[in-house]
This record gives sequence, C-alpha cells and structure tokens, in this order.
Amino acid sequence: MFKIVVALLALMAGLCLQPAQAQTPLPDRGGELALSCLVRPEAALAYPEEVLKQRLSGFYRVQMRFTDANKRPEVEVLYEAGSTGLHEAVLDYVSRMRLPCLKPGQTVMALQEFSFDALGVGRVTSPPPLNVPSSQAASYTQCLRSSGQPLELSEPSRPSRSVNTIKDGNLIVEVYFNAPDRPPEVKVIYDSMYAANRDSILEYLSKYRLPCLPAGQRTGIEQQFSVHWGGNLKFAFNDLSLVKFLGLVKDLNARPVEFNLDTMSCPFRLRWTLGRPATANRVYEVGESNANRLPLLAWLRELELNLTKERFEGLLGAELLIDVPCGTIKLGDVPAKTS
Repeated sequence: MFKIVVALLALMAGLCLQPAQAQTPLPDRGGELALSCLVRPEAALAYPEEVLKQRLSGFYRVQMRFTDANKRPEVEVLYEAGSTGLHEAVLDYVSRMRLPCLKPGQTVMALQEFSFDALGVGRVTSPPPLNVPSSQAASYTQCLRSSGQPLELSEPSRPSRSVNTIKDGNLIVEVYFNAPDRPPEVKVIYDSMYAANRDSILEYLSKYRLPCLPAGQRTGIEQQFSVHWGGNLKFAFNDLSLVKFLGLVKDLNARPVEFNLDTMSCPFRLRWTLGRPATANRVYEVGESNANRLPLLAWLRELELNLTKERFEGLLGAELLIDVPCGTIKLGDVPAKTS
C-alpha cells in the first residue's frame, strides 16, 4: 500500500484535520469487466471416472493470466491436493477458457478454485473467478504532487460560542488522473463532513497533479479526510484473533462461505482497515504475500461490523491486526456451483 503522510494541522485549539490512511491506489477494475465475458468450455468439468471409482477427492487453486482474447491463458497451480488425474482435468479445462472482450495489450489475472467431492456420484464445484488487480497504480502515485500549501479549514467552520458549531465527520473521495498536467476528477464516496470543510478539501484536491502518468493512461487513488473536535472521543481497535474478529461482524451468516485456511500457509497475520459501509475495507498481508489467500482477503474487504453510527464515524479508517489460524471457516450452507 502506498501512503503519502500529510502533517496534522493544528488549525485551532482542539481541532485537527487529518487524512486517515492517506492515499490508497485504487485497483484496476478493467479485469473485473473483462472477466464478465469469460467463456468456459461448453461441457462442464467432469469428474474423471477412474479417479471417482477410487473415491479420491481433491482441491485445486489456479491463477490464470490472459493476454490475448483468442488464446489460452497461462496457468500457474497455486495449491493442489489430489491425484494426477484431477490435476490433468483441471489444467485441460482452464486451458480452454477464453476472454473474448479482452482489449489489445490488456492483461488480466484471475484466480479460480475447483473442489472435487468423491462422495455419492461425485461433484465438481467452483466459485466465480476472482480478479487479481494490477498493482501498477502504486508506482504511478509515487509522484503525486499537491499545491504545496497547507490544507486549511474555511472560516464558517470556526467555533464561536460553542464547539457544536463544528461537526465531526469524514470525507472519502476517489481521485482519478487522466493526464499528467490536468486537474483530476474527484468523486465523493462518503460524506459526513461539515459543508464548508468539504468544499475546502475539494478545492485542495483540485490542485493535485500526477506528472509521471504516461500519456493515455488513467489511474486513481482513494483518500479519507477526518475532522475531530479535540474533546470528542476517538475510538480505536484492539488486535484480535480471526474468531473474535468475526464475532464483531454484522449479519455474518448472510453470505455463506467456506475457506480451508490450511491451503493458505497458515497461520498468518493480516492488517485490516475499517471502510464498510462507506467504502471497501482494506486488507493487507503482514510479511510475505501468498496468492492462495486472495479469496479470504476479498471476503474480508466486504464485511461490515456491528457498530453504532457514532462508533463507525470514530473508527472509520482505523486499523487492527488479525491473527489467522489454521483450520476451516464455514458459515451457512454454501450453494453448489458447478463449473
């Protein structure tokens, strides 16, 4: 994750304006759009008869790299547990996948899981493929430039007789750059900010430039700004185990899932930052990254904690560490999805 640290501004006694977690590069969503046109083989992935006769189950996680709309993807097996017959069946199946709407010069990475259950007549299931976004945006945003002037609050937000004339709040924006020397497009994602402060921030963002952006490229960042009156309570998280963390989640069983953590080089630690329901949570691995964990990280980005409005405003952008053990996460009845 890329961050630009902006000094906290003591704009008046007890009031501070700060960018929480500063700038975060937005992932390339082009891969998600391209995967919507994924063409799978006409025949579903069948359980090899000889393997099924032996009652051999299996699990496979593969990463596919599409570089041409009419050619097979490059395939890397990230995790496998099964027989040679299952291995060959998976590779043959994914090699016949195509992305017909892939643009010339575009590269799309996708993660795909396959589960073989030998009980009964045998069943092959797989969730929808998961886009692996490009990290190119992080290299672009390293040259981000602002006006060089400090961000100041507008006059109407200053207190008169009561601190109640200043409203605590958060502002989350997406900032998109289309040219190295032109003002960016700014999209407000979440706004609980005092109006005058919001206007000052948007004016400040209009001075952003990205001089190293190549011609014809587009990239973006997400940024959060928070205003807190000095006497108000600012909440914080304690680091948690995964089990305790899930105990804080709102409607946890609303989205049935099943994760085998043993396939993810467990145990490991994650850095999680609160965003939902305002924006997606941010989740990063502590230490060496492992692509096998991507499905779990994608799920954690969408979870919403059971918080009051006040606590959410005070915690938005707050970070905690989650310790992930080995074992299995299974919530609700996971629907069968055949290939």
